[in-house]
Amino acid sequence: MLTMSAIAQDRISNIIAKVFEICPNGFKGVVAISIMSLIVLHFSIKAWGKSKTKAKIKRRGAKRLENVEKLRKRLDALSKNIDMTLTEIPFVELQRKLQTGELSCTEVILAFQAKALAVHDKCNCVTGFIVDAEDRARSLDKLNATERGPLHGIPLSMKEVVGVAGEDCTAGLSHFIDKIHPEYGVIMKVLIKQGAIPFARTNICQGQLGFVCSNPIYGVTSNPLDPSRTPGGSSGGEGALIGGGGSILGLACDMGGSIRIPCHFCGVCGIKPTANRMSGAENLEMGHGIVTIGEIFGPMGRDVDSLVAMMKAALVTEMFKLDPLLSQLFWRDELYSSNKPMKIGFFTCDGGVEPVPAIKRAVDMAKQALEARGHQVVAFTPMDVVSAVTDYGIGAILSDGGQMFDHVMHNEVIDPSISAILLLPKIPYSVRRILAKLLVFMVS
Repeated sequence: MLTMSAIAQDRISNIIAKVFEICPNGFKGVVAISIMSLIVLHFSIKAWGKSKTKAKIKRRGAKRLENVEKLRKRLDALSKNIDMTLTEIPFVELQRKLQTGELSCTEVILAFQAKALAVHDKCNCVTGFIVDAEDRARSLDKLNATERGPLHGIPLSMKEVVGVAGEDCTAGLSHFIDKIHPEYGVIMKVLIKQGAIPFARTNICQGQLGFVCSNPIYGVTSNPLDPSRTPGGSSGGEGALIGGGGSILGLACDMGGSIRIPCHFCGVCGIKPTANRMSGAENLEMGHGIVTIGEIFGPMGRDVDSLVAMMKAALVTEMFKLDPLLSQLFWRDELYSSNKPMKIGFFTCDGGVEPVPAIKRAVDMAKQALEARGHQVVAFTPMDVVSAVTDYGIGAILSDGGQMFDHVMHNEVIDPSISAILLLPKIPYSVRRILAKLLVFMVS
């Protein structure tokens, strides 16, 4: 049954009334029928488009379920040979045991697959498992010590927007379903060459537009520490999988907090590198032309050592050859390992939104820890964050007037978590500025 909002009904009534005012009496009946026919046609087309979208989503859900259950049956058959304690080994120790051959890549990947499946059953965090992960592990086990890369045998999970050969990247949008990537993204190619084993893809907020983790294709992901709470977004699936112990190292991306927020919510570590430091080439592209604010790819992991290992493995000549637009800044271990005191700035409020006491306390604890190590920690006042967001941030993202969002969101089933955000492109710029300042005033 076709329905329309009260606002739409009022607009249609006003249009019909105005048409009748200028229409000769003899043609009013014909005009009324024509208008109503067009209205019915419009809503019929819209309903048909939505039904196609829902059918695509249903097919994708069935494909995901088949993928998960196939792995479950495989692991059930091997359950007696799977050592789940391997998933509890700290990163540096796991890396050493794989390098020396004390552990095989195959037994490690089987353990992490089993653990990831258990975390997924609890949190709904995995969008799919990489089907050739076990084959890749067996191939790596055949290498001799001199052929092993720095990430030899390390299981690697990734946010669903990371390009995977033979798979699509949906970002929770039906628009991208079945748009298959012929090969892995550049950074994944490099990490695979360094020995990492891609094994799981993780859930995401629809369109990477929110701070929770939910979309109509893959559903809602919960926090592994407290299922009643969100793991954050948009890389919430990655945060949940790592936080639940189902992965030890992951690849995600961040524009406005998409790595940092899930890490904070799930109790794991992450880095948003400097722009043009890590390649985002051949991954999902939501649109073109946004150059002022970039989507930055970076690591998420169980500890700092895992993040350092990925940065070291990625910042090599191979990545700069595959993506010549990057700044050729290699990893410099002498800087990372240096004990030279640094001058570090900090603040507890950005001048926009007042943080909760726990956040201020965490910043103060970090300040004390740095000072205890001999670093100079200096308080400073950030720039006008509100103007930066309203004048430059939103302006950069919506420089096309929101046309890209309209194109991608056409006939989409919109997740409730981002419905309010999608109203933003439709609000005049002058009104957005007023609303932003009002919001800051209310929460300060």
